[in-house]
Amino acid sequence: MTFHVQMTPSFKTTNQERGVLVEGPPKHEDAPGTVYRVCWANQSSPLVPKFMLAAERVNEIEVAEDGTCLYRTWQSFTGPYARIVKWKFGQALDDRLDDWTRELKAYAEKIAVGLGQKQT
Repeated sequence: MTFHVQMTPSFKTTNQERGVLVEGPPKHEDAPGTVYRVCWANQSSPLVPKFMLAAERVNEIEVAEDGTCLYRTWQSFTGPYARIVKWKFGQALDDRLDDWTRELKAYAEKIAVGLGQKQT
């Protein structure tokens, strides 16, 4: 898949990433504490080979006691360039993950309302 990211007002990037783990979607009959994950990793590019910078993104959905879900996401970087990415884009990455989470929540709530489900 291709991700188009507006990292900062002056820096936009495009990343090629590959799904590395996709577990089935949560079901209504899942026991509380059941966790599902979707993970993807960046692909090597001619400019930055994977041994210099590799990234993996994880999304988790956990079934909560009250029938809702808990969502967690994080991204990890490895390789010699990882420190440079953290130094230059650490706060922007945190901010974009917050944006992703907020927008995903709004999208899920919009769908839930359309299905006649409660929002939490």
